Amino acid sequence: MEAKDYITIVAVLLSPLLAVQAEKFIERTRSKKNRKVQIFKTLMATRGSKLSIEHVTALNQIDLEFYGTRKFFYENKKYKKVLNAWKEYFDQLRVEFNLEIESEFKAWNEKSEDFLANLLFEMGESLGYSFDKVTIKRNAYTPKGHLKVEYEEQQVRSLLIKILNGENSITTLQVSSDEVAELNNSAMNRTAELQSLLIDHYKNGIPINVKISKESTKE
Repeated sequence: MEAKDYITIVAVLLSPLLAVQAEKFIERTRSKKNRKVQIFKTLMATRGSKLSIEHVTALNQIDLEFYGTRKFFYENKKYKKVLNAWKEYFDQLRVEFNLEIESEFKAWNEKSEDFLANLLFEMGESLGYSFDKVTIKRNAYTPKGHLKVEYEEQQVRSLLIKILNGENSITTLQVSSDEVAELNNSAMNRTAELQSLLIDHYKNGIPINVKISKESTKE
């Protein structure tokens, strides 16, 4: 047998194996991209509710899925841009501000939206989606009530933390035992008076005087 015959035999034997390996490689590549696309879609869908669990979970998956896949011994630059944009956005999220001053919260929120738009832009570019930053920011529907709720929730959390750390205290109203007893006696006397009126009405047929105010007639 000649050398070409041996080559032919080896090629025939290895063909199924090579085909299987090629199919596995394609499937792994497709699976990796699908995970990246899912993160991008989740962030786009929840960019108007940044405190949602889905949004936070997707952000925490960026480092894992966009870690900079190496192709032909060089780092994929488009994924590196995504990681750099995520780092900038993450740094902005960690910026401290005074929650008691609403203007500071609004300034922080507006800057955060700019960094998030840049992150989504770079992520879309790396995955073949064409969205400009203006469209990403403008087309996100966020009810004004949600922004107010987020601001109030952060205020409450900040106040609770200060109380737990001993930096703030809860104002309490001190009432003496004599005042409590007087209030209790007054409430008991009114209850007894009402019971007496009801008993006279149902047992003795004594009518109960009802006063109709002008506000009630208007309704």
